[in-house]
Amino acid sequence: MPIIKVIIPAYNESETILQILEKVNAQNIENTIFEIIVIDDGSSDNSFNELLKIKNDNVKIIKKQSNDDRSY
Repeated sequence: MPIIKVIIPAYNESETILQILEKVNAQNIENTIFEIIVIDDGSSDNSFNELLKIKNDNVKIIKKQSNDDRSY
């Protein structure tokens, strides 16, 4: 069975992160497993605590201690 990995970078997204994950998690492709990886890039708001509310084995959360700014 194919696996699709979705990587979501998040910085200060406490107000929207759960809705974003809901929409991504609602995707359905027959015979496909979705793995969602959320990287909290040192948020200073409540983003990480919001992410901890997720009870889904297909969602992995990575927390960085500081923000590394934009990648180029």
